[in-house]
Amino acid sequence: MYSEIFVKQRSYYKEGRTRSIEFRINNLLKLKKVLKSNEDKLIEALGLDLNKSYEEAYITEFLPFYDELKHTLKNLKKWSKTKRVKGSVLSPFTKYLVYKEPKGQVLIVSPYNYPIQLALIPLVSALAAGNTVILKLSEFTVNSSNTLAEVLNGSFEEELLKVVSPSIEEFYDLFDQPYDHIFFTGSSKVGKSILAKAAEGLIPVTLELGGKSPCIIDETADLKLAARRITFGKLLNAGQTCIAPDYLLIEDKVCQEFLPLLKAEFTRAFDVLKTGGNYPKIISHNHYRRIMSYLENSDVYAGGSGVEEILEIEPAIVLVDDLNEAIMEDEIFGPVLPVICYDCYENMVSIVDRNKDPLALYVFSKNKVFVERIIKEIPFGGGGVNDVLIQLLSLNAPFGGRGKSGMGVYNGEYGFNTFSHFKTMALAPLWFDFKEKYPPYKRKMIDLVKRLLK
Repeated sequence: MYSEIFVKQRSYYKEGRTRSIEFRINNLLKLKKVLKSNEDKLIEALGLDLNKSYEEAYITEFLPFYDELKHTLKNLKKWSKTKRVKGSVLSPFTKYLVYKEPKGQVLIVSPYNYPIQLALIPLVSALAAGNTVILKLSEFTVNSSNTLAEVLNGSFEEELLKVVSPSIEEFYDLFDQPYDHIFFTGSSKVGKSILAKAAEGLIPVTLELGGKSPCIIDETADLKLAARRITFGKLLNAGQTCIAPDYLLIEDKVCQEFLPLLKAEFTRAFDVLKTGGNYPKIISHNHYRRIMSYLENSDVYAGGSGVEEILEIEPAIVLVDDLNEAIMEDEIFGPVLPVICYDCYENMVSIVDRNKDPLALYVFSKNKVFVERIIKEIPFGGGGVNDVLIQLLSLNAPFGGRGKSGMGVYNGEYGFNTFSHFKTMALAPLWFDFKEKYPPYKRKMIDLVKRLLK
């Protein structure tokens, strides 16, 4: 099945139409028009899948997409230009040019937690770079995936863009095709299998994974503001956000002062969302049970009740004494927040090191030396100071993980570059020939080169 689509797209790409900048711009404008005219339908589907309110759905799914699209349309011609770069003292009259060309045919695999945003933002970059695309949507968000597939497949020829949501049986057939690039957002477990499969064909891969993202609070922090901002970041989409704070590390001097503030914010936010009927639900019964299992035999400081029939988990704060507890092993991806008190910088770093290379790290502090030390000494994908989630907002900055939290980046021009191949061409002059480069080599030539390179 997917081999037929792949062959069609390969043939289409070889015709060269996607290389035209005007062609790419027209398709991006079409994408914008299609999404604008189907917003209500897609937001309704998000409500069925995740119980997202209109406001949360628009802010977290559509606004980032429209922002990315606007930024790309504004800058695409500039990003696509061939760039002249400096040459070498060893080739003084040679002109060096760097061309940006499409990689070819790409596969984009999107997750369930933000099924519109995390499908469309890499799609914008892939189309802007001139590729053909197979876009694989999540099987968990049935309504959103079916609606988005219907909308896009009804508007674009499948030779350029084909949206699919394969069954488990078809899943491996999808990955058997010799793509020119694979872009995956999801769990580390699936990411590892995709990387192993891609390695068989030497296919380049971008992996946007997750991990246990720490949030560090020291004694100088504005505790009330920290409690409110952390609550927002943790409870957005009921904690099903890859860059949400996964656990808190609080300096023991302020731990007892901070906990009541955090509990009050959790309670307030939950009451507001519940009253409006807008508290997002957990994606599946398996994930519901997994998250609830973290609360068994734990020291639950606040919240933690659940209603499996509607896949709802009340936000919970858990006090952790034993770092070997299950809650500290894997990414939680839900509205449960472990809290650990630390007594010194070295102790805090040793806890973070237990789950290396988190996708995000946050620090709340007024101590600039403390903040700078964390940034320089702890490896992580990206993060924020005195706020959470905000590292995603600038389209002029890259977003991506490192090590266990992924490889490669996207966002704005970084996304365009991810789906582009940089081809260097050296244009040598006919009138100049450096005869000393031909054998037999002479010592004076080496001495000349040494002087030039000093």
